[in-house]
Amino acid sequence: MTMMTTRSVVALALLACATALAPRPALARNEHCAGGIQYVVGALRDRDKGDTEGYQRQMAKALAQLEACAIDDSTDYEAIAYLGWAYAEVDSCARAGRWFAYAVAGLEKRGDKKKVEQWRGNQNSYWVRALNDGIAKMKAAQDAYAEFCKKPENEADETLRGEAAKSYESAERSILCAAALRPNEPTTLRNLG
Repeated sequence: MTMMTTRSVVALALLACATALAPRPALARNEHCAGGIQYVVGALRDRDKGDTEGYQRQMAKALAQLEACAIDDSTDYEAIAYLGWAYAEVDSCARAGRWFAYAVAGLEKRGDKKKVEQWRGNQNSYWVRALNDGIAKMKAAQDAYAEFCKKPENEADETLRGEAAKSYESAERSILCAAALRPNEPTTLRNLG
């Protein structure tokens, strides 16, 4: 009888150790953050496959989830960086710039240099894209009507000046987007001027 009890005690002790050391399913700190990140990744896959409808649907879900994440867990800086990414994807430059800056500042406080570099690089890629788009549109405007301040002499010049004006307006929108993504960036401000 004593042997049974010893065996039972040993078996129970082993079972308790195995239960304590057994892997458990990972729990996200916040399901909105995890879900939002998954939607961004899924949306980008849809975009790469050419599925515009799926991309738009998933990006809308990503924005909703990540906005809730930012409210519920304002210290999940990586998820908030994904929020900046999602806004950059849908051309909401001011919001993208604000969330990228918030996330990078939080990651800097934590001392996570690798993540800071990663998210600054992501932010910069959208900034460069917007700035280059604006510069290309300014060049198109200059090519259409080189002396924009000069009054058109004929109907053809007037038409060309109108095309140039449209290109300048479009260029301004792109450069304002770049300025919102990276406020006070001298290159952006110079081109905006």
